[in-house]
Amino acid sequence: MILGVILFVASVLAKVAARAVPVAVSQKSAPKIVDRLLNDLKVIEKDRQEALKKAIGNPTFKADSRMVELLSILSLTDSLFVEYRHYYEAMNTLIHSDAKSKAAHEAMETIKRSIKRSVKLNEIIKMKGEKLNPPNINMDGLTEFLQSLFENTLEKTDEIEAELRAEFYSSPFTKNMKKMPQIPEIPEF
Repeated sequence: MILGVILFVASVLAKVAARAVPVAVSQKSAPKIVDRLLNDLKVIEKDRQEALKKAIGNPTFKADSRMVELLSILSLTDSLFVEYRHYYEAMNTLIHSDAKSKAAHEAMETIKRSIKRSVKLNEIIKMKGEKLNPPNINMDGLTEFLQSLFENTLEKTDEIEAELRAEFYSSPFTKNMKKMPQIPEIPEF
């Protein structure tokens, strides 16, 4: 009796396995992890920019020169995050395109531009951050939300970076490029 049940379950599993889509096909049809993460990053970016715009327009914040300077730095950091997204999108395109294609060449140009802009933004953020005399901030709903959006952005960029790194080193580009082009670290202030 037990043997009959085991054989029945085995035959059902064999039929299901026979109808399953092969791994190579299912990976192509399934949305890529990096694409999903980039879409998540775009949503966070939109929310972050809206919250930053509200904070910059807040009369209480405008009255405090130290808060205005902090918001200026946060605005520059937002611009840096946008450059990171451009870099990640270009790396994703590069990894999934033919090395000699127009898309690959355009992606490499975008990567170079994003790295160059990121370095400049990084320098400005560090310089302004060193001079910053932090304001006394009463954490309200807006400032907490803004802080959480910046933290979520950092987490998402770490996830994207890890996925891209794994995909890059398993791609054919490692024949021509031994190391993945690096974007500078986000400065702390």
